[in-house]
Amino acid sequence: MSRKSVTNLLKRLKTVFDKYEVCYWLDAGTLLKAYRDSDIIPSSDLDFGTWQTEIDKVLLVCDELKKDGFRIKHQGFMPFVEDNIKIYIPAKYSVSCFDSFDIDLYGELNGEAFRRNIQRPIKKSGKFIVKIYQELNNSDRVAVRLSGRIVHGLLKKIPCKLRAALSEIIFIVYTELYMSAWHVIPSSYFMKLTKMKLYGIDFKIPYDTKSYLQYRYGEAWKVPRSNWRHSDGKMIRFRRFNRIRGSNRIYRKVSSERFVEIAPRKVKDTFNFTEREIKKIKSLDSHAYES
Repeated sequence: MSRKSVTNLLKRLKTVFDKYEVCYWLDAGTLLKAYRDSDIIPSSDLDFGTWQTEIDKVLLVCDELKKDGFRIKHQGFMPFVEDNIKIYIPAKYSVSCFDSFDIDLYGELNGEAFRRNIQRPIKKSGKFIVKIYQELNNSDRVAVRLSGRIVHGLLKKIPCKLRAALSEIIFIVYTELYMSAWHVIPSSYFMKLTKMKLYGIDFKIPYDTKSYLQYRYGEAWKVPRSNWRHSDGKMIRFRRFNRIRGSNRIYRKVSSERFVEIAPRKVKDTFNFTEREIKKIKSLDSHAYES
């Protein structure tokens, strides 16, 4: 794959983001590689960050990209958007090293930029509840990969109104009882942005990029590693979903798209934590963790 294909894709995305005046920046692995290596190939995907307050503009971006053949996955196939949109790239762009990009939306409260990762609970029972919730809200989509043919078949037989009521009850129980691995970053990193060129294109990045990358990836961020773990940095916190309520929770309901998700590339799951990692993460945010 030539860099020309990636460059054409980036130009297209920048044009659409700028058209709707979205405040966004390069984030996560894309920022790391662009800043450290002046290159983003190879990559598993692309990463852009923005604020939850930009969500309406971001959804307009999604609508325009859909017309160009991109496919949209909201919050892990949930019927709303809170902090993550994954967008699959059509084949016509000839980008073979990755098939999608993420738009991560950060909330801001008490000096923290946060993402609850509501589709990523810590406990196995929570993961099962998420699958059932996804099924109840996406019964017409090919969803057998989530819960299996038997469960999918049973849930599909439930009348629509009852399915909607069950979905609401399950979601309330889920958010009251469970927690996830939040991304929590000092919001000051995103309040002041600067620019850098990537393949000749200007993109915004956090002003104090070095400090941000160290916070996110740990002291060894300058060294490429295949065994990187989320716990290497300081951004992960174990918190209950219901910590953010009311006006502090920004989300939008969205209609479910019906498509078969592309099989994800085999990558190490960095959201499975060892006992040692759990202890380290708890020490960063002990006042917020409830055992």
